[in-house]
Amino acid sequence: MTLPKGNILKSIETPRLIMRHHTHDDFDAYVEVEQHSAKELSPWFGWINSEQGYNNRAEIKKYFSYLDELNSNDNPKQLHFFIFEKQSNQFIGTLLFFRVDWDIPYFYLAYWLDTRKSGNGYMTEATNALSRFCFRVYGAKRIQISASVKNQKSLNVPRRLHFTLEGELKNYSMHLVTQEVTNSLMYACLSPDTLPPLECHWEIQEGHQ
Repeated sequence: MTLPKGNILKSIETPRLIMRHHTHDDFDAYVEVEQHSAKELSPWFGWINSEQGYNNRAEIKKYFSYLDELNSNDNPKQLHFFIFEKQSNQFIGTLLFFRVDWDIPYFYLAYWLDTRKSGNGYMTEATNALSRFCFRVYGAKRIQISASVKNQKSLNVPRRLHFTLEGELKNYSMHLVTQEVTNSLMYACLSPDTLPPLECHWEIQEGHQ
């Protein structure tokens, strides 16, 4: 059986969220959410502009063009998904596989959330759903998440999803504001059977059903 690859996903829906690829209609909402959350994100994400404290519209436009390029590739090196709160239809963050090995396949996951929406379990729900999709549709053998020991909010996501702690990576990451070098924890999930129960469904591109 040949497993599908690439950007075949149209959307994933959970009880509270919808995830899909970007459209250019999302641009203004993305700008507002990123700029509002930039202060909290800046220690962990190098794409936050260190001088302004946030990315300007021109830089974000380049990011959207980069996503266009990724989505036109049959075997993209990254996959980015926008997260929307179902009740309000508001953009609230992104969940991305910033490293993909289609041969294994395995997926290295990262994420960020609108700080006004933190504390609701949204990122745990989104990560659970996207992990299930990758196991069931892509035949993933491994999904991994790492974060600095200083970034407990990010580390709580794999913990809640019963990912296995595989080790502590010494001097692996940096707090980008203080320039402090920190250790990171590596978590991995090897099977959807270990994930907490979640009702979710997805729609994929025609020809990949």
